Formats: sequence, structure tokens, C-alpha cells
Amino acid sequence: MDNKLKLTFQLYLDQLNTTMIFYCDVPFANKKGYMHVTFRNLSQEDTFWKGLYLAVNSLLSYKQFPLVIGASQTLLSCIDGKDKSRVTAIMKKFHSLEFDESIMNEEELDKVNKVRELDFQELGKLKGFGKEELEERFHRKMEVNKLPIYNRFQMPEKGVVLDLETTSPYKEYARIIEVAALKFENGEIIEEFQTIVNPGPKVKVPKSIQSLTGITNEDIQNAPSTFKAIKKLNDFMEGVDVLVGHNIEYDYGVLRSFCQRFNVPLWEGSLLCTKRLAKNSQVNVNNYKLSTLCEVFGINNERPHRANADIKATYELLVTLYQNSLFAFL
Repeated sequence: MDNKLKLTFQLYLDQLNTTMIFYCDVPFANKKGYMHVTFRNLSQEDTFWKGLYLAVNSLLSYKQFPLVIGASQTLLSCIDGKDKSRVTAIMKKFHSLEFDESIMNEEELDKVNKVRELDFQELGKLKGFGKEELEERFHRKMEVNKLPIYNRFQMPEKGVVLDLETTSPYKEYARIIEVAALKFENGEIIEEFQTIVNPGPKVKVPKSIQSLTGITNEDIQNAPSTFKAIKKLNDFMEGVDVLVGHNIEYDYGVLRSFCQRFNVPLWEGSLLCTKRLAKNSQVNVNNYKLSTLCEVFGINNERPHRANADIKATYELLVTLYQNSLFAFL
């Protein structure tokens, strides 16, 4: 049995960001996994060593085994950076240290980089996941790429801002407990729709979701069914061809799954994600959460993680981002 711990990596550049992607193979434990970490306004050299330090440090529980690095020793010796000495010292803690460029798997690392943007993780935080999760995330990425994306320079004249509160962050397991949407036209909100939703007699709101949203099992008990809520939402969105949301791919994915389940028509049009818009606008923040962006731009969200308040905050963010983008070109 192979008792060597193998680590390969690649550096990626993305506008203001630099990212280290890692692939780790632990054959003696039958584990294969991926990690990535992103830094902003950090040199490539410092990103290289800081990212490598975080990755190697996370593997110290296997220090009794040999560590194989998927790069040449010459390459590492030629690159200087602030954390180089720390990385060198921590590598010496393993049973032995080898360098083998042949274990580099660029195809796998590129795949991780393609799905990385779905995470929107905090800068400087190492994030990891397994091989099966990578395939699931890559599938999601391909699904997102197939969706029609609104990418015009100007803010759409009319559209609907949507937010769903659900029982799970994973759309495959999510059940809707609140729906809110607002319709805008020519820079004005012209109509709103909101309802608590009963996801079904056997579905309970997890305690973590109750704490986050304030929506309890008692609240959903006499609420309209998911089918009725989806039908009303479809009626509300009729005639509008742009759907807006913060991480709209998630909300649209949940909406699509229930439309398929109930055999009702799925809304068709272009998606506009304010999270993606903020990222493309190079807003200098540690993460792209709605709460963070609202704080940066002075937007008051009266009740975060409640759909009705979130859609209003998202609409204000949408307007602000387009105004800032316009001013940047003046």
C-alpha cells in the first residue's frame, strides 16, 4: 500500500485576487480532496507561500508519513516570500520530504478553479472539499453556465427581484418556507409579493434556520402550500424577462426543481446576480455576502434573512452597483 501523502498545487490570477488551488491524495486513508484559498492585494510570491503554509499545516495530522510535493525542489528554492521559512520548517516535521512533478494533475486543479467562484469564501480562509463534492459542484457550475445571464452595461428597465427562505443551503434538499418578490420598472418599485410557505406536513424548520430567519414551525402551519406559492409567484413574474437576486442561481435552481415537480411552467428569461455583479465590479470586500455589501454601501436591511427585507436590500444594492459602475466610466 502506498503510504505517501501527496500534495499538488497551482497559482491562479483573477483581477485583484490571487488564488492557490490544492489537490491532496492520502491513499493510505483512502482520501482525496481539494482546497483553495484566495488573497487580495498580495503578491504572487507571498500568495504562493502563504497558501502553501495553510495547506501543509492542515495536513500535520499525517506527519508520521512521507510528504510528496508535486513540484520541483528547484522551483521552490527560486521563489521567495514572507512565509517561505515557515513552510520549510513545517515540511521538516513530516517523516520525509520528496518532490515529484509527475504527480501534478493540472486538469483536476483547473476544474477546482472553475467551481471556486461558487463558494465566494472569505479572503485568506482555506476551504476544502472531497472528490465527490467537486463533481457535484462542477455539475452545478455547468448548470449555471447554461443559464441565460443578463450582462448589459445598463441596469434593466424592468425586472423582478426574488428571494426564497428555505430549510437548507443545498438546493437539492431545500424546502421553501418564505417567498418574496418585488417588481421594478424605470428605477421604481411598482409591486410586491410575499408569503410564508408551508413546505409539507412532514417538513420541520431546522432550529438553525429558525434562529437565522425567525420563521418557526408554528408560522408555517397554516401558510399556503408550496404549490400555491409557486403558482402565485409565476403569475407575479409574468411579462418580466429579468430575474434578480443575491446568488440568484440558488433561488432559480430551487424554483426550477419545484416547477418540474409540480409540472407547472418555469419562468423564462435572463438572470442577474448582484453577488456576481459586485464581484465583477471589483468591490473591495472580504466576502460578497449581502450583509457585507449593505454595510459597505450604507444600505439598511431591516431584517436580514427574511425574504421581504432581503429583496428590498438587494434592489438597493442593484441600483447602487450600476450607479457606481456608470460613474467609473465617466
